[in-house]
Amino acid sequence: MVWSYAGGFLMLVLYLWAASQACRFFVEARRSGLTELLLASPVNEKQIVQGQWLALVRMFALPMLLLVGVEMVGAGLAQASWQRIAAQIPTTAPSGAGSVTNSAPRRVVVVTSTVSVTSAASGTSSVGPSLATTILAPATAALTAIANLIALSWFGMWMGLTSRNATLATLQTFAFVQVIPWFVIKFAASMMIWAVMMPWLFKSGFAQTPGWFAWWPLLSAALGALLSVGKDIGFFVWSRKRLYLAFRDAAARNPGQPGGVALRPLPPPVPAPPVIPHESPGINH
Repeated sequence: MVWSYAGGFLMLVLYLWAASQACRFFVEARRSGLTELLLASPVNEKQIVQGQWLALVRMFALPMLLLVGVEMVGAGLAQASWQRIAAQIPTTAPSGAGSVTNSAPRRVVVVTSTVSVTSAASGTSSVGPSLATTILAPATAALTAIANLIALSWFGMWMGLTSRNATLATLQTFAFVQVIPWFVIKFAASMMIWAVMMPWLFKSGFAQTPGWFAWWPLLSAALGALLSVGKDIGFFVWSRKRLYLAFRDAAARNPGQPGGVALRPLPPPVPAPPVIPHESPGINH
């Protein structure tokens, strides 16, 4: 479980690195005049963007595969430890055990047998979510990491083309693609899981709490990955469309200048000076 936090920190570093490199090229190209040279060359805007994307893939393919593999192993081990903790939670006796007679020995025997039967049933039913969670958690972690890197790269290229400097473009990319959506996804996933699980818990009278505790990481991982991948697809499609269609217009503006700025009006024309007639000396009129 400690490794899950360490793996998250390593993925955070990789995300920042990818966002910085995606933004830096276009910022420096605009500052040095390389963008104008590329636009004046026989290549078009789509080829320029695809060349930058292939350079990012070549730079981050190997580190991404290594860190995603380590993240998958860490996520699997974290889910296995989570399932061991869930299995150690004591199962409470159902409310029907209170109808036993007042004899103390008989009450103990009945309660003990009820708890053991309930524990056996919950342990048998938790095999499914335990196995599914151990398999699903690494797969969702890998899919989410790859989708995040793709979205950061494409949105970072657009931010680098439209921002004043590389630092501002990197911060905007990381905030819009990762930080703000993370809070929204966590809140939305929790609310959706509670909305799905609460009717079932009320119906069962909270007697199957350990089973619900075993299903919680499975639902959280699946729903969080679904929302995160959907968010990344949206950023990828929007950034790709803007880069292909508005690349020349964005490159023609100064860094930080908003589009549609009205030009300064021209000064009023100066009237021509009056014509003074020339008089020859010595001539009397």
